[in-house]
Amino acid sequence: EREWLIRHQTNVQWVEMQLSLYNVDEYRAIVLMGHAGYTAKVGDFFWPVVDDLRSTNKPVLYLHANDGQGMIEYNPVDDFPKFTAVRLEKGSRVAPTLVTVMAGPKPFRFHVEMEEGAN
Repeated sequence: EREWLIRHQTNVQWVEMQLSLYNVDEYRAIVLMGHAGYTAKVGDFFWPVVDDLRSTNKPVLYLHANDGQGMIEYNPVDDFPKFTAVRLEKGSRVAPTLVTVMAGPKPFRFHVEMEEGAN
């Protein structure tokens, strides 16, 4: 667990550094990619990062892996409706997911094709 704590702290610092590289008016949305879903087990990463992301007032997309239970889009933070998470389909079942970031209140679009013969 100590290794996870150190890794999460380093990752929080990296996200904060990336956010500081640009003025908030220089981007329209934020996309994060990770392995783990949004859970308390990785809260020491998510809780400070969500506070940082919320302060930008930008739409945020968090894409993460799953264990083969299917792709779902959800909002894991009740008081941050601009934060959307997507649990992607298991990689062996689909071609790469195409994510398009557009303008507007729901700027994220997804295109996923199932692989023929995938299990």
